[in-house]
Amino acid sequence: MNLKEWIELGASFGIIVGLILVGFQMKQNSDLLRTQLLFEEGIAYIQLEQTFLGENPSVVWAKSIESPSELTLEERRIIEGYLWSYKESWLTLYRLSEMGLIEDEWRVRVTADATYVFSNPYAKGWWNNYVSSSPRNELTELVTQLVEESPNGTIEYFDAVLRAAELEK
Repeated sequence: MNLKEWIELGASFGIIVGLILVGFQMKQNSDLLRTQLLFEEGIAYIQLEQTFLGENPSVVWAKSIESPSELTLEERRIIEGYLWSYKESWLTLYRLSEMGLIEDEWRVRVTADATYVFSNPYAKGWWNNYVSSSPRNELTELVTQLVEESPNGTIEYFDAVLRAAELEK
């Protein structure tokens, strides 16, 4: 082989390597766009649900814990927005984890929040209704387990805060 043939061979090899790199970059850009769209869809869904919360959702939330059977239809919808927002936030993190883009942040968040949010009669009923019509996955299994382990976790949390406050006096 003469020098010209070696140069042509090298150039051809360079072009092939370049095309392979372009293919990898296109795949990476596609994955990044998919991730961005997934995240934005989750945020949009949460924002939509939060439009139902109104001006003072904490009053309705407290009523859902103290006397859930007295909730009006309007108040139930407010609580639905609150519960859907939590669930959707966790689901978005879970999906990002499935894609390998984040580690187990979803598990940390769920473990920290699920008992507080879903361990009261109305929220537990809501969760059980949601899970009965949704595909089972690690997320739904973890939330279900946490709620079952502490069925009155919301009130227990507030009681623990009061006890801690009394100890500081």
